[in-house]
Amino acid sequence: MNQLILNYLHHHAYADTYAALSQLCGPPATTAATASTASTASGDATPASSSSAAAAAALQQEVMETRTRRDLMRSLIQDGDVATIKQRLGEAYPTVLPSNPWLAFQLDCQHFIEIVRQSDDEARGVAAASGSASAAAAGGSVNANAGLWQRIAGLGAAMMTKYGQHPKQQVLEALQQTYSLLAYASPRESELGFLLDPASRERVAAQVNRAILLSRSETATRPALERIYRQCATVTHVLQKEGSGAPVFLKLPDCLNR
Repeated sequence: MNQLILNYLHHHAYADTYAALSQLCGPPATTAATASTASTASGDATPASSSSAAAAAALQQEVMETRTRRDLMRSLIQDGDVATIKQRLGEAYPTVLPSNPWLAFQLDCQHFIEIVRQSDDEARGVAAASGSASAAAAGGSVNANAGLWQRIAGLGAAMMTKYGQHPKQQVLEALQQTYSLLAYASPRESELGFLLDPASRERVAAQVNRAILLSRSETATRPALERIYRQCATVTHVLQKEGSGAPVFLKLPDCLNR
């Protein structure tokens, strides 16, 4: 069970929690196995085994650094700093965005959404200030907000130029949906308000994390614990459809909350 949890924490790049749990329950199984193959049967270090141990240590260090880097990138996306994410990806993983055009498009959309969010927040601040602060202060905020909207319009036009003739319908639909935020004075209250929900940041963060893992040949798109849960959910559903009574009383979400 500890290994399943460590695998989950590693996959989603919860670096601090992973380090704390790893100290409590020992190194992951992969580390122990690598160390075992690097040692001789007699326990005496040979040049070959020393080299293997050094290679294993270097690999573990690289894995740790990558996990920490992925953790930082997730935090940046959750904070809405998409511009920095693009820069960090280009520096640390230069092949990720060129080989993942859908991810690059999603980041462009999220960048647009974050600027709309910023403008909406400032507009709400102006509304509050107009009732409590001086007219001069409110007027300055309005001018700043107008400048931000000009930036949004420019970014939106650039996205339409870049993706407006894209051959994939999925891209065109997502582009239209994102660009349509400009049509609303209060985007959060609109039918597209879900784009400004923090959950959209989580989805983009998960895509970035998955792309980095794949670039490192860590091919599992989901951690083992999630795959087990999905398998249990599928089996329970199939048994219920086949008329088995017992699975009706099994609620997997309730098991997670115990």
